[in-house]
Amino acid sequence: MEETQALIGGERPGHDVDALLASAAALQRQGRRTEAAQISRMLAYQDHREREISGLQLTAPVREDARKAAVRDLALTLRSSERTVTELLAAMRFSRRELPRVWRSFGEGRTDAARVRRIAHAALSLERPENVESLDRAAAEIVEHRTPGGLQAWLNRYLARLDAREHAARCRRAVQERSVRVIHGEDGMSLVQALIPTVAAASIERRLAAAARGQQVDRTLGDDRTLAQREADLFASWLLDGRTEGSPVEAKIAIMIPQATLRGDSEEPAVSADRRWTVPAEQARRLAGAPGAAHEWYEALCGPAEDLGEVPDILAVRYRGRFAPSRLRDAITFRDGTCRASGCMVPAERSDLDHQVPWPVGTTQAANLWALCRRHHRMKTHGFLDPPLSAEEEEVLPRYRTEPRRHPSQAA
Repeated sequence: MEETQALIGGERPGHDVDALLASAAALQRQGRRTEAAQISRMLAYQDHREREISGLQLTAPVREDARKAAVRDLALTLRSSERTVTELLAAMRFSRRELPRVWRSFGEGRTDAARVRRIAHAALSLERPENVESLDRAAAEIVEHRTPGGLQAWLNRYLARLDAREHAARCRRAVQERSVRVIHGEDGMSLVQALIPTVAAASIERRLAAAARGQQVDRTLGDDRTLAQREADLFASWLLDGRTEGSPVEAKIAIMIPQATLRGDSEEPAVSADRRWTVPAEQARRLAGAPGAAHEWYEALCGPAEDLGEVPDILAVRYRGRFAPSRLRDAITFRDGTCRASGCMVPAERSDLDHQVPWPVGTTQAANLWALCRRHHRMKTHGFLDPPLSAEEEEVLPRYRTEPRRHPSQAA
């Protein structure tokens, strides 16, 4: 507590930077335990009021209003909305009952309420109790080591593979909910939301990015739009009049499909190259067999080398130039999925290909290339990010973990 007060008061408990990081982590864990204790007391209050209500002779409508009054008491006390409290309590009550391992992790400060709610939301989509138990066991092991975005991507993959047929059925039901909403906001801006199948959304995302990057931007004429702003302008233009500027844009989406799924021997879903979303097996087979689609096929290194056919082992080929050709870039996109800085979820296809050992000393081959988003690429260039761990280090440390190499004051 003294250390906490010192930090709040602006005083540093010493000058050891490692101690400061450790202290920040300890305070985070303490805060999570406090959050868990608070929610446990909220549930206890709701349980107490429920026992009181059960002991009264009330009609069903009055009983329901009494329950809502208990939620209102909590909302007023915590300065929150009744809807927020209702949704929080429902998710946490489900987690306490159906996800005991995840709930224990929460109480121990190894995760927070936001992540618990993500897992609970995923578990609610499962129909079989044994699948909920499997999710609880697996999620409790990894939740401490995942960012919110990384956890969501893990949940998407795990649920799709846990029961492929159930996942396909959920996807068929979900597509019936597709819709478009326009929410008008302040300052003359509005939000356009579209709930559409993921493959279509990914195609739109890739096409917007490719078109925006392909635009000729003349800064001398005052065009200082960012990439995001150019994408927004293109999006509005396409919807309003259907026209695009310049030449037609070709954009591709990259997914990984198990061979057994392609043959129809398995219902295991396909996974996007950035590992964030999945495609049911039936839909993946339709995509693979779509007439007129300009497919480019790659075989993962886990497959037998003799089955690669006419496509060379792109990850083992060396090139003399500095910049990776498109096929090597595609292969590394599949391999890395996202920026390889630990915790970063920027897709590899939106990242730079960086030489771990700078060119020309370091060669342009897969073993010396890794995907880094622009932010982490700059950090690595200035000496604040190390290349990936060696095979020996990866046996005992998280994969693709990267650490600061030196303090900014030591940078050249």
